[in-house]
Amino acid sequence: MWNEAAGWLAKYPEVVVSALDVDGYPFSTRQSSERYDAATGVLPVALPEVIRPSGGAANLLCHSHDESLWNLSAVHVRGTLKRTGDTWVFVSSAFAPPQRLALWHLSTRMRSASRRYRAKRPQQAADVNWTAIARIWKEIRARQSK
Repeated sequence: MWNEAAGWLAKYPEVVVSALDVDGYPFSTRQSSERYDAATGVLPVALPEVIRPSGGAANLLCHSHDESLWNLSAVHVRGTLKRTGDTWVFVSSAFAPPQRLALWHLSTRMRSASRRYRAKRPQQAADVNWTAIARIWKEIRARQSK
């Protein structure tokens, strides 16, 4: 199973490891994806002392998209952050292969969630100054064409 995870992670130059520090605050740190061990699912994690990490549940995430935020691809690995001697390691426990999400699909889901939220909390929708937004977009396009 970790071979498949390693194959997907190799497509990204970096991974982001997220966990909690000793006070319970979350932190995230970028690590090289090249160090992920395909046989064991272990990734050595270099952490500065100032972070003061604690062992426990952790996540490893990679993602990419184009300049227009289309073709989103993400890889997620759940695991545990553990101290082994003087070093920290991320030990994988579950892997989700990447999924491509079209922006329209994401926005549709967000729009549906917004409708459900507002249906439970009846409030008047905020007024949107569409004229101002259109003017801003027009200015942006004009700058881009120069």
